Amino acid sequence: MSHRFRRRRKNASLPEITLTPLIDTVLVLLIIFMMSMPVLHNYLNVALPQANNSDSQQTTEPVNVHIDEKKQYYVNGSSVSESDLVKAIQTSLEKTQDKGIIVYADQQLSYGTVVMVLDEMKAIDAASYVSLAVEPRQ
Repeated sequence: MSHRFRRRRKNASLPEITLTPLIDTVLVLLIIFMMSMPVLHNYLNVALPQANNSDSQQTTEPVNVHIDEKKQYYVNGSSVSESDLVKAIQTSLEKTQDKGIIVYADQQLSYGTVVMVLDEMKAIDAASYVSLAVEPRQ
Protein backbone atom coordinates (compact mmCIF):
# COMPACT_ATOMS: atom_id res chain seq x y z
CA MET A 1 0.00 0.00 0.00
CA SER A 2 1.56 3.02 -1.07
CA HIS A 3 0.05 6.26 -0.26
CA ARG A 4 0.77 9.17 -2.26
CA PHE A 5 0.99 12.34 -0.35
CA ARG A 6 0.60 15.52 -2.07
CA ARG A 7 2.86 18.19 -1.03
CA ARG A 8 1.42 21.60 -0.56
CA ARG A 9 3.15 24.32 -2.31
CA LYS A 10 4.77 26.69 0.06
CA ASN A 11 4.39 29.56 -2.34
CA ALA A 12 0.64 29.32 -2.56
CA SER A 13 -0.85 32.76 -3.01
CA LEU A 14 -3.03 34.03 -0.21
CA PRO A 15 -6.20 35.89 -1.02
CA GLU A 16 -5.67 39.62 -0.89
CA ILE A 17 -8.10 42.15 0.47
CA THR A 18 -7.97 45.48 -1.23
CA LEU A 19 -8.50 48.36 1.14
CA THR A 20 -8.96 51.06 -1.46
CA PRO A 21 -12.77 50.71 -1.80
CA LEU A 22 -13.13 50.64 1.99
CA ILE A 23 -11.05 53.79 2.43
CA ASP A 24 -12.95 55.55 -0.34
CA THR A 25 -16.26 54.67 1.29
CA VAL A 26 -15.15 55.92 4.70
CA LEU A 27 -13.87 59.19 3.25
CA VAL A 28 -17.12 59.77 1.36
CA LEU A 29 -19.12 59.16 4.55
CA LEU A 30 -16.84 61.53 6.46
CA ILE A 31 -17.35 64.27 3.87
CA ILE A 32 -21.12 63.74 3.94
CA PHE A 33 -21.22 64.05 7.74
CA MET A 34 -18.97 67.11 7.69
CA MET A 35 -21.20 68.82 5.15
CA SER A 36 -24.45 67.95 6.94
CA MET A 37 -23.44 69.06 10.46
CA PRO A 38 -23.67 72.84 9.85
CA VAL A 39 -27.05 72.33 8.22
CA LEU A 40 -28.31 70.37 11.22
CA HIS A 41 -26.86 72.92 13.61
CA ASN A 42 -28.71 75.79 11.89
CA TYR A 43 -31.88 73.74 11.64
CA LEU A 44 -32.31 73.56 15.41
CA ASN A 45 -33.40 77.03 16.50
CA VAL A 46 -34.03 77.17 20.22
CA ALA A 47 -35.17 80.30 22.04
CA LEU A 48 -33.25 80.28 25.31
CA PRO A 49 -34.69 82.02 28.38
CA GLN A 50 -32.92 85.01 29.90
CA ALA A 51 -31.25 84.67 33.29
CA ASN A 52 -31.93 87.17 36.03
CA ASN A 53 -28.72 86.65 38.00
CA SER A 54 -25.62 88.74 37.55
CA ASP A 55 -23.33 85.85 36.53
CA SER A 56 -23.96 86.56 32.87
CA GLN A 57 -22.82 90.16 33.36
CA GLN A 58 -19.44 89.18 34.77
CA THR A 59 -16.31 89.95 32.82
CA THR A 60 -13.17 87.89 32.55
CA GLU A 61 -10.82 90.87 32.82
CA PRO A 62 -8.95 91.67 36.04
CA VAL A 63 -9.61 94.93 37.90
CA ASN A 64 -7.37 97.72 36.60
CA VAL A 65 -6.26 100.38 39.07
CA HIS A 66 -4.49 103.45 37.67
CA ILE A 67 -2.65 106.00 39.82
CA ASP A 68 -1.44 109.13 38.04
CA GLU A 69 1.31 111.54 39.06
CA LYS A 70 -1.19 113.70 41.01
CA LYS A 71 -2.22 110.69 43.19
CA GLN A 72 -5.62 110.45 41.54
CA TYR A 73 -7.04 106.92 41.57
CA TYR A 74 -9.02 105.23 38.80
CA VAL A 75 -10.69 101.82 39.07
CA ASN A 76 -11.53 100.40 35.64
CA GLY A 77 -11.47 103.91 34.21
CA SER A 78 -13.72 105.50 36.86
CA SER A 79 -12.23 108.14 39.15
CA VAL A 80 -12.44 107.32 42.88
CA SER A 81 -11.13 109.02 46.00
CA GLU A 82 -8.35 107.49 48.09
CA SER A 83 -10.79 106.71 50.92
CA ASP A 84 -13.19 104.87 48.57
CA LEU A 85 -10.46 102.96 46.69
CA VAL A 86 -10.74 99.66 48.55
CA LYS A 87 -14.55 99.67 48.41
CA ALA A 88 -14.52 100.42 44.65
CA ILE A 89 -12.06 97.58 44.06
CA GLN A 90 -14.18 95.14 46.07
CA THR A 91 -17.25 96.14 44.07
CA SER A 92 -15.36 95.62 40.81
CA LEU A 93 -14.03 92.24 41.97
CA GLU A 94 -17.61 91.04 42.47
CA LYS A 95 -18.30 91.73 38.78
CA THR A 96 -15.31 89.84 37.38
CA GLN A 97 -14.41 86.18 37.17
CA ASP A 98 -10.65 86.83 37.14
CA LYS A 99 -10.45 88.07 40.75
CA GLY A 100 -7.14 89.78 40.09
CA ILE A 101 -5.94 93.36 40.45
CA ILE A 102 -3.41 95.04 38.16
CA VAL A 103 -1.95 98.33 39.35
CA TYR A 104 -0.68 100.91 36.86
CA ALA A 105 1.28 103.54 38.81
CA ASP A 106 2.98 106.58 37.30
CA GLN A 107 6.77 106.50 37.59
CA GLN A 108 6.78 109.96 39.23
CA LEU A 109 5.00 108.61 42.33
CA SER A 110 7.05 107.90 45.42
CA TYR A 111 7.88 104.30 46.19
CA GLY A 112 6.08 104.55 49.54
CA THR A 113 2.81 105.58 47.92
CA VAL A 114 2.84 102.61 45.54
CA VAL A 115 3.76 100.16 48.30
CA MET A 116 1.00 101.51 50.53
CA VAL A 117 -1.60 101.04 47.78
CA LEU A 118 -0.33 97.53 46.99
CA ASP A 119 -0.46 96.62 50.68
CA GLU A 120 -4.09 97.79 50.94
CA MET A 121 -5.03 95.74 47.90
CA LYS A 122 -3.32 92.58 49.15
CA ALA A 123 -5.47 92.83 52.28
CA ILE A 124 -8.62 92.42 50.16
CA ASP A 125 -9.72 88.81 50.63
CA ALA A 126 -11.64 88.62 47.36
CA ALA A 127 -8.51 89.24 45.26
CA SER A 128 -6.60 86.17 44.13
CA TYR A 129 -3.55 88.17 43.02
CA VAL A 130 -2.23 91.72 42.89
CA SER A 131 0.38 92.68 40.32
CA LEU A 132 2.21 95.87 39.43
CA ALA A 133 2.33 96.71 35.73
CA VAL A 134 5.60 97.97 34.28
CA GLU A 135 6.56 99.16 30.85
CA PRO A 136 8.81 96.69 29.01
CA ARG A 137 12.36 97.74 28.20
CA GLN A 138 13.08 98.62 24.62
